[in-house]
Amino acid sequence: MDERSREERIRQRAYELWEAEGRIDGHHERHWHDASAELEQASAISEAGEQADDAGASAAAPKVKSRSVRPSKTA
Repeated sequence: MDERSREERIRQRAYELWEAEGRIDGHHERHWHDASAELEQASAISEAGEQADDAGASAAAPKVKSRSVRPSKTA
C-alpha cells in the first residue's frame, strides 16, 4: 500500500472514531494514533494469514481418495 492511500485510510478511520465518540474536539491526535494502530494491526494479521496460507499450501499432504465400501451379502 502506498503512503498516500495508507494516510487516507488512517484519516477515514480517525474520522469514524471521532464521530463515534460524539464529535468532541481536542482528541484528534489520539484518534489518529488509534486509527494508525488499527491499520498496522490489520495489516500484520493479513500478512500473517497470507504467510500461513503459503506455508500450508506448500506443506499440504496429497489428498487420499476414500474407497467405497459395499455392504456384504449375508445368506
